[in-house]
Amino acid sequence: MSIHGGYDTAYANDFPDRVAPLDILKRLANKGFIGEVHEKMYTTTGTGTSVSNSESFGRDIGSKLKDYNVDGVILTST
Repeated sequence: MSIHGGYDTAYANDFPDRVAPLDILKRLANKGFIGEVHEKMYTTTGTGTSVSNSESFGRDIGSKLKDYNVDGVILTST
């Protein structure tokens, strides 16, 4: 479920792969173009989040991705 104060989220809620292209990534992984797709997706809120909390979230998420040996990410901004 997408909630956003700056755009209509109807399309994202109807088809979440428009925001996070997991369908394409899984297809690429199945064809051997990329490695496997990580089992988790990390998201944060933006406008109401303080800089210090954002920095903390980034360090925490980055550390977890490193622990899972993730070597590539897609950063989607709305």
